[in-house]
Amino acid sequence: GLGFGVGTEPLVAVFAARGCQVVATDLDPAHAEADGWTESGAEYAGNLAGLNEAGLCDPGAFADRVTYRHVDMNDLPNDLRGFDFSWSSCAFEHLGTLEAGLTFVERQMETLRPGGVAVHTTEYNVTSDEETVGAGGTVLYRRRDLVGLADRLRRAGYSITLDLAQ
Repeated sequence: GLGFGVGTEPLVAVFAARGCQVVATDLDPAHAEADGWTESGAEYAGNLAGLNEAGLCDPGAFADRVTYRHVDMNDLPNDLRGFDFSWSSCAFEHLGTLEAGLTFVERQMETLRPGGVAVHTTEYNVTSDEETVGAGGTVLYRRRDLVGLADRLRRAGYSITLDLAQ
């Protein structure tokens, strides 16, 4: 599996505990600090050490199954390919603009093998399908943005389930 913008989320350790090989990615430390992600001490791990602090995976198994890479989600490396699954949890809304996040979702599909599965969650504007925050540190996707992304992915040949439950 391939996780994007993993911060300190427990999913990396959960997947490893279930036998998955995982590549966990996040911003390099300089960019993370410049963008404010290191300030709380709870959102950015920066390396493997902070990804199994809750002990969800045996430390030996974690060390065998998980690697960590610094990856800019706006500029995915071409060598990340052939994964069975990928995910991000509330990460792509932090890429600067609505379009940057949508482009990330499209581009990360190239990291999957045929039949692979991607799951991404994001901030969702439930109050308006017109007005939103379209640029900055956190953007808010509207229904129309996510439906449009689903249409783009389907036109590219992907099968997609879009869950807009509130």
